[in-house]
Amino acid sequence: NIGVEFEKDADGNSVLDKDGNYVIKSKDNIDKAALKTLEIEDGDFTTDAIFKDSDVSKGKLVAKSNLVLCGQHIFTYIIEKIEARAFGIYQPVTIQFMFDEGSMVPKGAVIAEFSGSTQILLKAERTALNFLQHMSGIATQTHALCALLPK
Repeated sequence: NIGVEFEKDADGNSVLDKDGNYVIKSKDNIDKAALKTLEIEDGDFTTDAIFKDSDVSKGKLVAKSNLVLCGQHIFTYIIEKIEARAFGIYQPVTIQFMFDEGSMVPKGAVIAEFSGSTQILLKAERTALNFLQHMSGIATQTHALCALLPK
């Protein structure tokens, strides 16, 4: 569950499954999740108050357990979407994934390194990370179940 607060898309179709989990049907749904969850329409007042447009940060994603990596494209897309809506002069965000989509990633490994505008990173990281964690979790569990099947 990613904490999306709406239940219908623009066409009136449900975007939540029976358990309340977000159903990814299109880029439009991802856009809505990113923008609604972050409430970017009104801005992130705390981030904007603490950090200047020119502030730059860098960081990395580290695997807390063995996993199958899934969702890089959505992680990157969400950050790009938030970046495109930003006002001011920002340092562009760069992301370098160390593993390919679908790769087995060992616990403790650096999955990705990123740098760029502190404001953009703070506004986008939670939603982007939620998608990456959720999709990698599904891929990891699917891989584990497939390993149990007789060959």
